[in-house]
Amino acid sequence: MGRNRIKWAWMLATALAVMGFVSGCAGQPKQSEARKMARERWADARSKIMFAMAKQQFENGELDKADKTITEAISINATQAPYYDLAARILMERGQLERAYNTVGHSIELDAKRTESHYLMGVIEQRWQRYEAALEQYDTAYQCTPDDVAPLLAAAEMLVKLDRTDEAIKRLEEKRSYFENNAGLRVSLGRMYLLKRDMANATARFKEAALLAPEDMSIIEQLAMAEYADSQWADAIFHLTKLLGDPAFSDRSELKMALGDCYMATSKPVEARRVFMDLTRENPNDVNAWVKLAESAWTVGDAVRLNEAAARVQALAPERSEGYLLRGMILMRDGRSQEAIAWFDKAGQLASTNAMPWILKGITQERMGDKHAAAESYRQALRVAPNDARAQRLLVGVNE
Repeated sequence: MGRNRIKWAWMLATALAVMGFVSGCAGQPKQSEARKMARERWADARSKIMFAMAKQQFENGELDKADKTITEAISINATQAPYYDLAARILMERGQLERAYNTVGHSIELDAKRTESHYLMGVIEQRWQRYEAALEQYDTAYQCTPDDVAPLLAAAEMLVKLDRTDEAIKRLEEKRSYFENNAGLRVSLGRMYLLKRDMANATARFKEAALLAPEDMSIIEQLAMAEYADSQWADAIFHLTKLLGDPAFSDRSELKMALGDCYMATSKPVEARRVFMDLTRENPNDVNAWVKLAESAWTVGDAVRLNEAAARVQALAPERSEGYLLRGMILMRDGRSQEAIAWFDKAGQLASTNAMPWILKGITQERMGDKHAAAESYRQALRVAPNDARAQRLLVGVNE
């Protein structure tokens, strides 16, 4: 009886051992697969962390660190197109366009519908001045993501480079309603209309952009200069004054010059004189500012400023006609007609396309009673500027 119990116990232990061995062998592949999946999850998470770190380093301008980090991320997981795009951007920043081109190409192989990859490829082609190829890439990028305005604007820019400005305008105008809250699209349109010398449409688009981004002073600047070019003087004064009140724009002499011109055009010579006086104080060697000051001083009858400006123009630019013209005007005003004529002759010799010296000479001669000489001066003005309406009227008048 005891012997049978021992035998039974031994058989049971042996059976259990065999069962354990078998179950152990069956579970080993499952444990190995689980460990493999865990390692892959960890590698994927680590590569994503490194990608985020590389992106931050790139944005901070730490190119060496960013390059090293993204290279390691790619070595861990080489199947992610965004990793190659970031690597390409780093290479582009370093001017290594060939390597960047190949890197972006690998990204497109991984994901042919990735907008950023095609956009980067377009940028590279654009830097190589291969505008047709760049246009193709930008178009592809936009087709991949029609809600992204950036590739649409880039494609329009390439069309302008290819002298297809009308086509570029047509494309953007067709999308203006779709991107109804996008100021950048309207700015691009405004610039294209400027190229076409279509000032009315340029001003209209810049106004739309300014309404959408009222705090963007660069848009206000473009609007102001478009209004100035389109003779919308009052609106230009408003926007130029706003610009010059901003510390970032307060020292811009060309904006002040435009403001002074607008004041003159709106019959506000006193305000114009103030602007031009400020300009000559800030830039004592600016000949154009002195000429403008003389014009405004003449209009308001400021003899002191007029004489000062005329002397400065002659001293700073003896090869230009304006100083001699101004001197003649002063003498004409003072009744010293014969002396004035001599200065107008000198100005006329230097101004090959400006009819004014000859017109003033003719007016002076007419006042002196020499209508025959005056008529010849007006004819000389028309030889210099055939479409000058004032010279035409004066010639008709003296002949009558």
